Amino acid sequence: MKKAKVLSAIPAIFLAFVSPAVAQVTLKKISDCPISAAGIHTPYTFPEITDTPSPAGFSPVYISHTGRHGSRYNTNEKELQYISRTLAECDKQGLLNERGKELRRQFEVLYDASRDKFGALSSRGAMEHQQIASRMHNRYPEVFHNRKSVTAASSTSIRCVLSMANFGTSLVRSDNAIAIDYAANDETKKYLMKNTGIGDIEKKRREIVSPLKKEMFNPDRFFNAICNDQSALRKIIDDRHHFCKDLYVAGGIEHCIDLDSQIDLYSFFTDKELYTLAKLDCYDFYGDHADSREFGKKRVAMADELVKDIIFKADRALEPDSPYAADLRFTHDWVVSPLFAMVGVDGMDKRLPFTSVDKYWMTSDYIPMAANIQFIFYSDGNSRNTLVKVLLNEKETRIPALKPVSGPYYRWSDLRAWLEKRIHQFCD
Repeated sequence: MKKAKVLSAIPAIFLAFVSPAVAQVTLKKISDCPISAAGIHTPYTFPEITDTPSPAGFSPVYISHTGRHGSRYNTNEKELQYISRTLAECDKQGLLNERGKELRRQFEVLYDASRDKFGALSSRGAMEHQQIASRMHNRYPEVFHNRKSVTAASSTSIRCVLSMANFGTSLVRSDNAIAIDYAANDETKKYLMKNTGIGDIEKKRREIVSPLKKEMFNPDRFFNAICNDQSALRKIIDDRHHFCKDLYVAGGIEHCIDLDSQIDLYSFFTDKELYTLAKLDCYDFYGDHADSREFGKKRVAMADELVKDIIFKADRALEPDSPYAADLRFTHDWVVSPLFAMVGVDGMDKRLPFTSVDKYWMTSDYIPMAANIQFIFYSDGNSRNTLVKVLLNEKETRIPALKPVSGPYYRWSDLRAWLEKRIHQFCD
């Protein structure tokens, strides 16, 4: 099997596949690689791996791919406006020391680069999807030897549509005989943007986490380091925790838009502060979008239509003389996360209390920009013997609830039955 190459200089320690025993938020992880604290704002990287050989006689015949859009600009213009105006006012009143002035200078670099691009796919995000598509074709060329039809469905968000376009363009560049049928409409929204009732979950999660944020994160050191007069500063910044959270998000985005060679917003936090912010970020995201003990049954159930689409299209592709080589889907972090949980991939297969999930789970390990799940189907020529390997962010993973045939290879009949069972578990 081919070896996949490293395509990014960003340390890959936090994205390489890890067992749940080490997939946790630790101070060492963040000290070694501060950007790992960025959660869903972590850019996508791909470490060198080696594929496990498939069982004798089996070759890949079909791929089902579902991925998040690539790296993007900050989606909330008001967050950046708030920081910019606040720092400007502090500077105007003579409150910023030299460190504070440097923070303002660096932040304005990010703000200027983001104007008129809020929520847009970045050049890095486009590249991420081009590279994922190229690796897919290079790793599994047999899939595209005789089958040339590919479907690509997207959320109606422009960053998802452009992620789909970059992926498809790269795939066709690898084989110009491939024909892709693109779709992004109200029909695709039904399974790629389903989040009915999520507002209630977010509200209840905030009620639980808000007191913890004030208890766990002390902003005093941060503001003492940039400001001369804390009493005067408090008259400008009434919610210092909120300011630090917005700056923390911006510090992740700088990497997503390739500004990390010019600025380093995370350098204004200590490693311990980033560690605490990363833990709180895990609480927020896991509580809102994963299989938490508190809200998981309701939240993960929202992936039901997507799982049904995966099953339907896989069955279609496995029919005799099917022309389909791959089915591709492009969506959001708040869709792929419940999907990973419903599939039951290793590390997202257990229902955990979200206010202690940092001991077992770290957002950036599972849901970086361009996060994806791929089902690679294998056949020995007998349709009853179809096997499937699951890749999480392109790395082989396990389904702990199922017994593999060997290594990471499962019977499709077993996985299919498992997925239907999971739909009923969460939706009944």
